[in-house]
Amino acid sequence: MAMESTLTGLYYPFSRTFNVPTLKKAALLFDEIVFLDSEAWFVRRQLSSDKVGYSAEAERAYKTLTDEGVAKMIDPEPFILEYDNLLTANTVSDVADERYCKEAVTSSATVWDVLRERIPPTFLKEFYPGAGTFGEAISLQALIHAKNDLESIPEDHVREFAKFRWGGIIQSPGAVWEEFLHRYRFVVGGNPHIALESYELPFLQASSLRINEALLLSSLDGYMPFTDSDIHDRLLRLKTSRSLIAPKGNDNRDLADKLALLTQVAVPYQTLAVSIVDHLVPQRALDRRTVKEIIKYRRENKDLFSKFYERVRSLASELQSVSPSADYAVQLQKLLSNKVTPEITKGQEALRAAYEESFGKLGLKAAAAIAPSLTAGVFGGLDPLQILGISAAAVTTMLGTKGVDDIVKIWTAKREAGRAPFAYVLNLQRED
Repeated sequence: MAMESTLTGLYYPFSRTFNVPTLKKAALLFDEIVFLDSEAWFVRRQLSSDKVGYSAEAERAYKTLTDEGVAKMIDPEPFILEYDNLLTANTVSDVADERYCKEAVTSSATVWDVLRERIPPTFLKEFYPGAGTFGEAISLQALIHAKNDLESIPEDHVREFAKFRWGGIIQSPGAVWEEFLHRYRFVVGGNPHIALESYELPFLQASSLRINEALLLSSLDGYMPFTDSDIHDRLLRLKTSRSLIAPKGNDNRDLADKLALLTQVAVPYQTLAVSIVDHLVPQRALDRRTVKEIIKYRRENKDLFSKFYERVRSLASELQSVSPSADYAVQLQKLLSNKVTPEITKGQEALRAAYEESFGKLGLKAAAAIAPSLTAGVFGGLDPLQILGISAAAVTTMLGTKGVDDIVKIWTAKREAGRAPFAYVLNLQRED
């Protein structure tokens, strides 16, 4: 498990990122970086080479991170099996949310090949693994993503199928959307009668599943989820927003009480620190550094980073006046801009000076205003487990006693270990 003094980031939603700038930024931000991957490197290389921008440079960066003890791979399969009900319930809850569906489907209509060991067993009972039905489902999603413009659908077979199957409603965007919501949003690729080695999952379901997987591991081991994918950051924000207001109308009061879902917001210093350090060194400066140089700089200045984090810790209490609500993000951003950011700026100078001593002048006066490439943290004042618990509670009929017991078991262990929940803080100066 991650020690409290160690800032550990967990990358999501993909098994790995092949974006070298992301790896460099993560090496600067975190003491340790965790990737959820059930496959050995040579297998991942083969699976990824033609699909997600694999490069020899990225492979060398991973080797350096691994050799230096900064990056580690975790096989999530045991956790997926143990917390099967909780993960499935959360994915059902996400897909049942129309706003979540619209954000996902309008952003992407791609299909992911997901190995069976990365899918909770009960998932294939709640989502229908069809063949012809799946063709209908993905063609509808492709139409929605293309804003009902057939010619904008890149895949010939999907475009032709959509024209054949949905010709009667193509001119009515509302009808296409309603058809998807009412009949096809719980359809995935596969065969209902045969267990397959892998399944085709639309972007919507696959993204939800991987986000929930990251939340689970973060809750168990105190990791901080981070991503370089804007759409997955937005999906997590939507899930968080739903969770902030859900307890008020939640029928499962027993679970809500056990999780203390309406407790005061407590923002820990690590999330603030990530937001700030993410702005400390602009990407152009990092591009000139090797991964090994960044790791060396981070370690040589560990005490300086610790002192900086302590300064942030003392300011985090300022944010506790923000109460969980639908406009939490707006309240929080206002408080960050008016009170916290000015104070934090004073603490950046020592870190900036140390960087310039190691590598030379940054050459940019407004480094803190450079847009970040990563979004780190979770959760509007809620622990990752609370997010999972609230979403699961919304579909308690399928969660079952075992799923509720899983939530309470994790929560009790965290309380007994003295590990306080950590919260989501929007990146400083980020504009939605």
